[in-house]
Amino acid sequence: MNYDGPNILDSEVQPVPSISASRKGSELVVSLVNPRADQGWEVECALRGVKAKQGRAQILHDSDLNAYNSFDHPDRVTIQSHEVAVEADRLRIMLPAMSVATVTLEVE
Repeated sequence: MNYDGPNILDSEVQPVPSISASRKGSELVVSLVNPRADQGWEVECALRGVKAKQGRAQILHDSDLNAYNSFDHPDRVTIQSHEVAVEADRLRIMLPAMSVATVTLEVE
C-alpha cells in the first residue's frame, strides 16, 4: 500500500488516517482509522503483490461524535456494513470523521 499524503512527522500537520493490513491465505484485512473530528477522507489504497477479487467493509462510526454505548443504550454505536470500491489492484473507501473501518478482501 502507498500513502501519498502530508509528512506525518511534521508537527504542524494534523493527524492522518492510520492504515494497516494483514494477510492469511487468500484473505487480506485492511484496517483504517480516521482520528480527525473535523473532516472525513476519501482513501484510496494501492494493493501491491495481490489481486483483489472481491471485498466487504464494516465501520464503527456515529454522526454524533459524542455518542457512546451505555447500560441504557448498549447499541448506540455499533458496527455497520459500509460501502467500499474494490478493483484488482486498489480499494477506495470513504472514512467519516472519527471512524474505524475494516475491509476484508478475497485476494489471489
